[in-house]
Amino acid sequence: MFCFSRRLLVGLLLCLASTGCNRSQNSGKTLVVGGVLSKTGGAAAYGGDADKGAALAAEHITANGGPIRIEYVSLDDKSDKTEAVKVARTLVEANKVQVILGPAISPSALSVGKFAEEREIPVVATSATQDEVTASDQYDRTYVARVCFNDSYQGAVLAKFATSSLKKKTAAVIYDKTLSYSIGLSKTFRDEFTRLGGTVRHEENYSIKDSDYSALIDKVATFDVDLLFIPGWDENVGPMLKQAGKKWDRFILLGGDGWPTPRLLELAAGNIKDAYAVSHYAPEDPDPRVRDFQKAYREKYGQEPSPFAALGYDAMMLIWDAAKRAKSFSGPDLRDAINGSKDVSLVTGTLTFDKHRNPSKEAVIVRIFPDRIAFQERVRP
Repeated sequence: MFCFSRRLLVGLLLCLASTGCNRSQNSGKTLVVGGVLSKTGGAAAYGGDADKGAALAAEHITANGGPIRIEYVSLDDKSDKTEAVKVARTLVEANKVQVILGPAISPSALSVGKFAEEREIPVVATSATQDEVTASDQYDRTYVARVCFNDSYQGAVLAKFATSSLKKKTAAVIYDKTLSYSIGLSKTFRDEFTRLGGTVRHEENYSIKDSDYSALIDKVATFDVDLLFIPGWDENVGPMLKQAGKKWDRFILLGGDGWPTPRLLELAAGNIKDAYAVSHYAPEDPDPRVRDFQKAYREKYGQEPSPFAALGYDAMMLIWDAAKRAKSFSGPDLRDAINGSKDVSLVTGTLTFDKHRNPSKEAVIVRIFPDRIAFQERVRP
């Protein structure tokens, strides 16, 4: 394991060499990173995997003797925005963390972002895609960045894939009315799909607490559309597809980045046909960084890494890279180093932040089969 991890980190170091961060005035220091991640609750598949990826990155950094040492401690925010702030406060006050890694979901990231801005603690969210996590018309949270693309970006990617690659022009949108992620993504997809010449003929909704989707399934089965766009979490979409059985077989199914997880396959129980989703990285990518990461993750955890594990790994590597470039480990200096990240080579792609700390990088479209998730193509909107 050590030899392999060393090869992985050396490769990443070579990729990062162009940033000029190898000669660090912070050499020999230890940076304390605190994970605010959902290990239980509805978002456990996202936060739990991100935590595993972050821990693996910290292990690699420590094992290979980098100029900056990382101490990583993480706590469970229970997929709850109020609990997330409590966890963040504990990490800052009791564990003295200097950077927060996470949260994984937008409601928690919005709450933690406000707290972190007040305390001047930088945040690198893993998979919190709601546009307002980093900035809105009312605020610009300069202490909050993310390694995932935002909802505006992925909605545009999905609309382009639907119209350009799939050549489909009619759609129905089925969204979770209780989930800001789902509401926002449904809007960005609808707007871009319409702009590209498509028509959203129907919009239906459900609640994250629903368990019986039979009425919704029967109603949607009568729709005269090419595809169904369902921007929900895997914990709802999986059972929905299982209950739909063959009733939706004539539709192409399209999902957001909440779909490509092993849990979706398990919950759908084989009831997936002609399904695609946007993702943050491609499992079949021949890039050595991806292959090395996958191998190291399998060796440590005995399972395939999800996109959320890759985002957790990348968040930690980005923090480490920024720490080497920072003038000091003060909150403002760490913030400036993170926000100034440019051409940082990571597992999920080469990252450069825009003015609102959203990464500019290609998105990946994956095809979802009953038993596996496979690379389809790369898309930029």
